[in-house]
Amino acid sequence: MKVLYFNRAFERHGAGPAVHGHAVVEALRARGVEVRVFPEPGSATSGRDPGQAAVRSGLHRVLPSEPLKAAAGLWRSVRLAKRAASFCRNAPPDVVLARHAAYDWAPGLIARALRRPLVLEVNAPVFLEKRLAGVSPPWFLRSGERAAWLRADRIVCVSDELAAILRDSGVDAGRVVTIPNGANPLPWRDRREGEPVRVVFVGGFHPWHGVDQLLDAFVRMDVRQNLRLVLVGDGPDRPRIERIASSVEAGGRIELLGNLPHERVIEVLLDSDIAVAPYPALRPFYFSPLKVYEYMAAGLPIVAPDQGQISDIVRHGGTGLLYPPGDVAALADAMSTLASDAHLRVTLGREGHRLLQERHTWQVTGDRLLDVLRSTVPLDVGA
Repeated sequence: MKVLYFNRAFERHGAGPAVHGHAVVEALRARGVEVRVFPEPGSATSGRDPGQAAVRSGLHRVLPSEPLKAAAGLWRSVRLAKRAASFCRNAPPDVVLARHAAYDWAPGLIARALRRPLVLEVNAPVFLEKRLAGVSPPWFLRSGERAAWLRADRIVCVSDELAAILRDSGVDAGRVVTIPNGANPLPWRDRREGEPVRVVFVGGFHPWHGVDQLLDAFVRMDVRQNLRLVLVGDGPDRPRIERIASSVEAGGRIELLGNLPHERVIEVLLDSDIAVAPYPALRPFYFSPLKVYEYMAAGLPIVAPDQGQISDIVRHGGTGLLYPPGDVAALADAMSTLASDAHLRVTLGREGHRLLQERHTWQVTGDRLLDVLRSTVPLDVGA
């Protein structure tokens, strides 16, 4: 089988969507699928489009921000579809696999130009992300997003909650399949003994990731426990997080590492003792947190809220500790419990590591995705 994989996240190497994309490509190739990535990372077809820049430059004087993004996205989508048709002229794929993004109609245009079925990866509804960031999404964002979903022959989403959102938007239930994220298990590493105990968070500094609640919980904890909080990531909330980290209450116990290459993130995880995914109370909780799977891959006990898919993959008292969403005191208590019990940390971390190998590897994800791709391709096409 030949697959054209369209994923603009490769332009942001090291970010979660890029990590996911590389894992998908490797998993499919390991199963004998011929995968061609477009735009090719590092090629002339990736990165900033000069034509798109010209459109933005010419329109910014007359259009507000969101209409400008939509216009520039349409320009880029048309140009990418033309380039993709040329890219595949001598080796047409059997199916187009693409990651959904805001104001990106290229996947549907590419599939139409190549006359091939489209399988669309939807990891988040962009209009809901806007709301979580405190921005009212324009009507044309949701309309355009819905049109992109309806154009796909099949949709692969990362959670049952997200599948429900797609169905509520008019997508036929038979075209939607849930395949959660995953991770590849890392070699087990015994944690060093002694103090300080290192608590780690990996992710974007956005309101819906709950870093503010994590900081609030951390500064409440007894300084005699000798904890260190390590934050890996960046985002719009960073200035406020830096102020808290440098406060008297934090006492120099918080370390901000910024964005790191994925290889370095792995090293930070392996050098940590407790991992936290401090999402606030969210409805609907449509996420499939990549960080949680990577915490399990590193053999870390996890502290996370009892909501959405997290409740399915983190077993309270088995692979981590769950707490009521939004309960900062309970978050602090869970971290304190693990910080004071090294044996419990190792026990929960080992069980999470085992469970990931059994159920949540990228190999498992690849098998399920390949089944979807094969079901989409006509019987007389592909292999």
